[in-house]
Parts: sequence; structure tokens; C-alpha cells
Amino acid sequence: MSHFSSKSLYNLKVGKYIFFYLWGTYLIYLLLPYEMQNEGAKEVLTVVFLFFVSLSFYLGCSTVSISKSKIRFGINYHPIISEVVLDVCLVLCTVFTFFYAHDLISHGIGSWDLSLGENYTSYYNAELSINSRWGQLYVLSSPLKFFLLSYCLLIFHSLKPLTKVLYFVFLVVTILFSLTQGKNVGIAYVLAMIVSSYLLVCIMQKMVKQFRRNTLLAVVLFAAFFIINTSLRIDAYGGEYDASVLDHDNIIIRIFGVKFGSGILRLCGYFSHGYGGLNYCLQLPFEWTHGYGGAMGIDSYVTQYLHLPSEIPNTYPGRMEVAFGRSGLLSWPTVFPWWASDITFPGVVALMFIIGRFVCILLKESLIFGNTLSSVLFSYFSILLVCLPLNNQLLQTRGNFIATFILLLLWILFHKRFNKGQHLLI
Repeated sequence: MSHFSSKSLYNLKVGKYIFFYLWGTYLIYLLLPYEMQNEGAKEVLTVVFLFFVSLSFYLGCSTVSISKSKIRFGINYHPIISEVVLDVCLVLCTVFTFFYAHDLISHGIGSWDLSLGENYTSYYNAELSINSRWGQLYVLSSPLKFFLLSYCLLIFHSLKPLTKVLYFVFLVVTILFSLTQGKNVGIAYVLAMIVSSYLLVCIMQKMVKQFRRNTLLAVVLFAAFFIINTSLRIDAYGGEYDASVLDHDNIIIRIFGVKFGSGILRLCGYFSHGYGGLNYCLQLPFEWTHGYGGAMGIDSYVTQYLHLPSEIPNTYPGRMEVAFGRSGLLSWPTVFPWWASDITFPGVVALMFIIGRFVCILLKESLIFGNTLSSVLFSYFSILLVCLPLNNQLLQTRGNFIATFILLLLWILFHKRFNKGQHLLI
């Protein structure tokens, strides 16, 4: 069992972790011997912006008090859907995911040998252009997929053996789908949701030491997989391991060699390279994208069904490529320029306050009321927090947009009911 300080305020811990996460990844970006460092960069803009963004998020967290004395230690999260419905949902999501992967691979977007390099643009275009029934079902079932990733782990103690097997198969197929597309970020989604759900369970059961130990192991395994998989990708393409490294004699390469040293550098760069794009975007003037350009998932629906012009070229990332020659799709610019395309960079600072407060409301309802629905949404929004230095992941594809909209709507409609103790939704 872990010892909890009576003065612990978990809302402030969330604020601190995100504060240090943003500044830590930015420091890594500055220290990496990569070509990511920009000519003409004005880092003072990034420093000032990050200061206000991280401070705003922390202040938002501080408005929702979550003290140890009010947490319902020892209770388990309750099921909110019936066992039969849960089994059916797991089977459907597994089938949709598997056959959509087959469709993509048959069209050349992916590979069963798991060594295809990540090509975000090709995958995104394929999602729109391949008129696949399985693809449509996969996208429409996205809210259910993300819900199940967290929900089944939260109530794992009460699952029957068959459901545990179905959940395991669902997890394996979901991870394999990301591997066939070369999408490490898809694996990061799964890891973020599992870790955040496991965190809630461990806090409620006073097993934080166990959580830290197991999470460290999971992170190490993910890092090892990323490094090895990156090496396999480069082998498959016949590329140079250190093609993007400016200082070929840096200490990482000297210690670990070119092959694995480059993999380590790429892992660090994966979570930090976006600050280069952010800096470029901070130098551009504001051009409003009419409320939908800052989210590619929304933009694709608006252009297809409302026949309005795409606003992607007018976003900060889109204009960054024209002004500075850096692609906003192939090289992520963090989440902030996407949001700023619709609400300005000062608006992003205000939005981070709202997000900080909202995340802590979810955490409070999870720990104090034992609200399973809020716990699922907290786990889902952990993807947003992890991807702050990367990209606008919760709104960047059609599936993620639908998932965000539906899960938020469910929370708005039913979270108070679960705070009062109602457990069964369907």
C-alpha cells in the first residue's frame, strides 16, 4: 500500500505534471542534435507563449479542489452497460478494425509485415478516398472503441472470463492496426488510455507505488519498441539512420551506435519536434479559418457535406509551409497552432485554463463520486494532454472528431446522474 499525504491536492498535481511535461519536451527539442532546429527561429516567442499556456492550465486546475480526505478509497468502479452489450460491442469493434486494416492494406496503405514507415498524409487521404464499408463502420464506431479501451480496464475486476478474453483480443487487434499503418501515435493512444485508467484504479485502491512501477515498465517497453520499430522501418526503406542528425558525432550516437542511437533520437524528437513548427506559426499573422479549419476532421465533413472550401491551407500550419517551407502535416507543429487558427494564440491561452479546469472536474468526479463515465472521459482526454507537444489528435481525423463529440455529449447528458449513484446506462 502507498502512503498518501493528507495535504495532497490531485488537481494541483495534474497542473504541475503538464507544466513540467511541456517545458521538459521543449528543453529536449532545444538539446537534440537534429535538423529540426530552425533557421530564423525566434525562440523567445515560444518561451513567452509556453509560459502563459502552462500557467493558464495550472490556474485552471487550481479552481477544482481534489483533496485526499474526500476520495472514496477502497471502492471499485461500477459497470454502466450490461455484460451482453459489452461482449457484442467488443466483438463488433474488433471485426471493424481488422477488416478496415485489410481494406487499407489491399489499397497499398499499410503492410502486414509491420515495417511500413508512417505516412500521415497518405493515411488521412485514404480514409477519405477509399469507399469502404468497413472503413465507414470503423470511423462511426470510434466513440465505442475509445470508450471500451478505458471502460473495460476500469471494471476489469468484475468482468467474466469470456469478456476478459474479448477485451484482450480487441487490444491486440487495435495495436496491430496501428502497426500495419506504421502509426506509433495509435499505440501511444492505447498506452495513454490504459495508463490513465490504471492510475484511477490504483488511486482508489491505494496502490500508487504499484502504479509507478508498472507504468515505468510499460513506458520502457514502449520506448524499446519504438526504437526497434524505427530501425526496422529505415531498413525497409533502405534509408540512412542518421539522415536527419546534424551532429553525427553526438554523444547518443557514440554510446549506442548509429542504428539504435538514431532510434533514441527519433523517439525524443517524436514528442518534441513540434516546437519548431510552433515557433514558425507564432511569427505569422492571424487569419481566421471560420471555426472549422483548425480541425482536419471537422474540415473534411464541412467540405464534403456543406460544399464549403477547405480552410486547411489558411491555418497556421498550412501557411507555415508556404512561408517557411516546413510541412504542418508531415512535421507536427504542436496542438496550439491548430487551435489558434480559429481562436488566436491569446485565445489558446484562455482555452488552456478551461481545459485544465475541465480535466480536473473529470478527475474529481472519478475519485470522489466513483463516476465511471467521467473516468472514461478523463482517460480519453489524457490523449489530448500527451499530444499537446505533438498535434491536434482529438480532432484531426473523422473518427477522433466523432469520438470527441459523442463522448462529450454523453458526459454532458449523464454525468450528474452517475454522480448521484446511478450505475447502469444500457
